[in-house]
Amino acid sequence: MLNASLIYSFCSDINKRLPGPHFDPPSKDQIRSMMQECDLNLDGQINHDEFVKFIQKLTTDTLVVVSQGLLVTLVVAPTVAMATKKATEGVPGVGKVVQKLPNAIYASLVTLAMVWFQTSREGIE
Repeated sequence: MLNASLIYSFCSDINKRLPGPHFDPPSKDQIRSMMQECDLNLDGQINHDEFVKFIQKLTTDTLVVVSQGLLVTLVVAPTVAMATKKATEGVPGVGKVVQKLPNAIYASLVTLAMVWFQTSREGIE
């Protein structure tokens, strides 16, 4: 069985480990309120099934933000890489070097650059 203090500690710890922008964890009052909504047997504590419902409710917004970041990293970045590789064909000096790189390596480099850019921007916001 879990109580509000333990769940608050869990939320604070998990928030620090998620990729992407970090949100303020819910307050203890918000957690107590959510616990009351998820506490089906009204015993004041959360059992396993109630905890699953609680986590689903808690992580809905976070999942959207993390999913968007993964989408950019896994889909958009390689697509941009291939488009820029094609566009650099006519650039003197750079074009020949880029064209000699295998597609997989070039896409990986551009993806890493985009991930680096995303993580460096997090400190600014």
